[in-house]
Amino acid sequence: MSTRIEFHVLQSFAPSNLNRDDTGSPKDGVFGGVRRGRISSQALKRAARLHMRDGGLIPAHAGSTRTKRLVHLIEKRLEGRVDPAVAQGAAVNVLAKVGSQKKIQAKPAKGGSEPLTEYLLFVGESELEEIVEVIAAQAEELSNPKSKALDAAGLAVTEILKRKGSGSVDVALYGRMLANLPEGNADAACQVAHAISTHRVDREFDYFTAVDDENPADSSGAGMIGTVEFNSSVYYRYSVVDVDQLRANLADDKVLTANAVSAYARSVVESAPSGKQNTFAAHNPPSVVLVTVRRHGGPANLANAFEKPVSQAGGGLVEASATALREYWHKLDGAYGKADDAWVLDLTGTFDSDKGVTRVASLDELVAAVRAASM
Repeated sequence: MSTRIEFHVLQSFAPSNLNRDDTGSPKDGVFGGVRRGRISSQALKRAARLHMRDGGLIPAHAGSTRTKRLVHLIEKRLEGRVDPAVAQGAAVNVLAKVGSQKKIQAKPAKGGSEPLTEYLLFVGESELEEIVEVIAAQAEELSNPKSKALDAAGLAVTEILKRKGSGSVDVALYGRMLANLPEGNADAACQVAHAISTHRVDREFDYFTAVDDENPADSSGAGMIGTVEFNSSVYYRYSVVDVDQLRANLADDKVLTANAVSAYARSVVESAPSGKQNTFAAHNPPSVVLVTVRRHGGPANLANAFEKPVSQAGGGLVEASATALREYWHKLDGAYGKADDAWVLDLTGTFDSDKGVTRVASLDELVAAVRAASM
């Protein structure tokens, strides 16, 4: 069986709007028959991915980008080596030869001049550098749309992408789909659930006014009036990393795999979506981080610990949520088999007397334990 490392996080955010829907309202959803606060898995993945990259947690060559502006990136990397117009033409022409199904097309969007691909391409940094070198080798020739060299260059780029982002931590973790080149698709090693509040939530509205600093002294009234929605929630967040799948995606590089698991473990704890943070500054680290390792049986999302909404009858919601999480975890493990290992970083004291888990005093200690489990 595969080694799966699971992350169970309880995080209480002060009033905030971290992840908005199409109307600007905080995302929500019904669970256990009541309305819950919700943060989408996509928002959580992006926050963790950018935290790994921008925080220097993974080597630059193991990073990635997801963009329609692939032509622009190629141009940028060829600055000083190739004339910009030539670089752009060569990139567009070569991409038009890439793919085993329909070829990749890069065309200006309506009203724009920059060539964009039809959909977001998830490309590893090492892949991008190789693509740049293919084009740099004969950019002048490839800028001619009738060049006989285009077929060979397109095939070379196709073969690069067929390696499924090998060497890119982001692609290995989250997977990718290339509609034009299914052979370049990568199976994700990481699954991320939507975060949900452990309790019922109600939307609240902040009515705000802004004063015009240059108003005459004898005038009154606001220069701007508006409202913004928010909530405050204790979220349960769950994700799981299949270490064996991750290692396979990274071409059996055990050191890079361990680095990737370490980076992800730290990012799960330290990262959060950035929506409306200039307004709310809800920088609230998790109160509980429970990490379990399962080498037998399937993964176990513990969201049903909160199917019955946590009550604030005893005061706050964080400790009540931690108690519900601990009790349900032990019930589930008793019924379906215990985790092989477990560690907890707990600020609530709920797990202090628990014999089924190793308590750690810091995030550094937790990350070290997770890294060792991935080796």
